[in-house]
Amino acid sequence: NISSSSGVKFRSAESTQRTMNELAQKRHEKAERKRAGTLLISMVCLALGVHFVTSESPMFFGGFYEVENGGEHGGGVNPHFQSLRSKEYGVVVPMEDEKQSAKGDIDGIDDLLKKDKDGDKGGGDGDRDDSELFDGNKYDDEENYLPPVEEEKFEEGEEYLIPVRYYSDIKSPRRRSDSPFFFHIPRCGGQTVKDIVGKCLGLSQASNMGVQEGHGNDPQLAVVNLKDARYVNVDTTSIPGIERAIRLGLTKSKMADLITSSLFHDAADLFTLEHQGRAFTMLRHPVERAVSMYYYRTRGENADIDPSVTLEDYARGEGIENNWLTRFLTDRMEGELLKEDLDNAMDILSRKFLIGFLDDGEESIARMMKYFGWTYAEDSTKKMLQEDCVKELIDDGTNRNIEGYELPKKGTQAYALISWQTQFDVKLYEYALGVFETQTKHWGTKARKKALKKKKGGK
Repeated sequence: NISSSSGVKFRSAESTQRTMNELAQKRHEKAERKRAGTLLISMVCLALGVHFVTSESPMFFGGFYEVENGGEHGGGVNPHFQSLRSKEYGVVVPMEDEKQSAKGDIDGIDDLLKKDKDGDKGGGDGDRDDSELFDGNKYDDEENYLPPVEEEKFEEGEEYLIPVRYYSDIKSPRRRSDSPFFFHIPRCGGQTVKDIVGKCLGLSQASNMGVQEGHGNDPQLAVVNLKDARYVNVDTTSIPGIERAIRLGLTKSKMADLITSSLFHDAADLFTLEHQGRAFTMLRHPVERAVSMYYYRTRGENADIDPSVTLEDYARGEGIENNWLTRFLTDRMEGELLKEDLDNAMDILSRKFLIGFLDDGEESIARMMKYFGWTYAEDSTKKMLQEDCVKELIDDGTNRNIEGYELPKKGTQAYALISWQTQFDVKLYEYALGVFETQTKHWGTKARKKALKKKKGGK
């Protein structure tokens, strides 16, 4: 500082410059601290954002992956999400616009399965259509949200279930990877069912039709058009044909909307843990079925028994089948049947099958369509034609005996002999009537549900 003659002090030029430099340095340091603080806040926000996304977003959570729809015959995994697979979870999280509805359906399924396991304890709306939780194309789209199927564990005494373990239980939710399977019991309206599926609904089938015109030698699977219907070029009605279908990967291909066979145990080899079969069958009273078979084999277009063989002779052993259904369900094709075999057949029937009855065709076909997720065309004209086609086939039938016949009356020799040859199947049939009524809750039409409710006194 320099003092004037008046005693006033003032800064020299050098002192003023030093002061200005110090102020500039302080302003620079303050600005740097401000930028550092802003950067720190930004980093904290970024870290919180990343944490939120990885914890909540279905697209970035490492425990899940998204599956693309792969077209008409199955789907594949989007390569972009391939690295996001998780062996622990193996499920799919829905996209934002589907997440809430999908969660609701899954919760509903879990509640329904728990209710089935614990038993119906009453309450709620008696008219509720619980099958909506399993049914429809919507649920097919949400199949990927289910956990992976696990190998079923069987207790001691349940070994009879091991060969048929890849037929899914009727109470398990349907998956897109499942294949509808029709267990064709001869003379129980099976051809009518197949005509409804192929000619009325326009769906593709795997039976014995697709190998005609030399297609049984095709090196690859294909859908061929034959007799106004679509068939996969395999034969699922014979053991060699089933073996060929397995080699060609029939169930994995998803080419067949319905697989048909009378060989329940042999056809089980078509299915795997990942591609299971969902079974449906049509039943008929065993005595009626046996009489129908007699006339078919003695007077039908493909008769293989001399017409001179009487019904009594047939029932004594000249062609009659002994407890056909019980034997085919349990694979006990030879030897004497035991009560244990009947018990096992009952368990397999109720556990693995949606049941229909020939004399209740309209209701049975409606249940089959609901169980497999099949619907009529959206176009009103096409829908009307399909419905008329189904009704006509149910009323008129396919492959019926041309000649009319009467059933033997109770107390006659013929009736007694046939009843003896079908005694296990008769008990199985009577048991199936109860199973059919039980299945009404999930798969019956609204009219049948109301009728059942009224029958039970509105409880």
